[in-house]
Amino acid sequence: MKNKKTTLNFRRFEFKYILPAKLSDLLVGSISKFVTPDPYAQDNGYYFVNSIYLDSPQLHSYRQKQNGLRKRKKYRLRYYGQNPNIFTNPLFFEIKRKDGAIIIKDRIIINSQKLKQISLSSWKNISQKHPNFFSEFYRDYRTLQLKPKLIIQYKRQPFFSRFNKNFRITFDYDLKSAKTNNFNLDRLYLKNTMPHLAVMEVKFNGGIPPWFSYIIKSNNLRRNSFSKYCHAVDQIYKLDP
Repeated sequence: MKNKKTTLNFRRFEFKYILPAKLSDLLVGSISKFVTPDPYAQDNGYYFVNSIYLDSPQLHSYRQKQNGLRKRKKYRLRYYGQNPNIFTNPLFFEIKRKDGAIIIKDRIIINSQKLKQISLSSWKNISQKHPNFFSEFYRDYRTLQLKPKLIIQYKRQPFFSRFNKNFRITFDYDLKSAKTNNFNLDRLYLKNTMPHLAVMEVKFNGGIPPWFSYIIKSNNLRRNSFSKYCHAVDQIYKLDP
């Protein structure tokens, strides 16, 4: 897969729908004349997404969602490709904030070799390039004692609207996850936590086009306040909601 943009900052809406995998296949057919595949996808139309989530010992980010807070934040390391080894891939560090239905995300690229021993000092020589990003991270790192908690991998089928490149639809399948307390992932067994379901995400600025509204209504789809991270915590850590 081609490398994603090395820096990113955006604000957008995100709607999510949990679907039977068979229905997602039908929806891909329904939207086909309105969309074009994401150029980052492989020849088969997919790419693999891997995310390592950082959280506190008390799972602060998880609790924000479970407690219904309108404003929430997660830190994650993201990389692409089927190989779950973080040290063989371009690596992105992201702060993902949520304010109601609005998503605000900052992303930078970092050197994966510097993560083999995570500490405040291991970030120093990259922080000068992104002072605002890392000042926020340092504060939460110290206050919350952030550490790697969970890895999530899934297969993504991405599309853009033919008429508005800011309108994006993705279908995520085979959501797998595992506990981790470090970045050495070679021997982790990833458990499939959604074997027969898919997550459709609609990402946009402005409004939803009429053709997509018709597809939503004709299939009687309902938005779902779904978090891949919280779902994986529930499945892997076996916590009560």
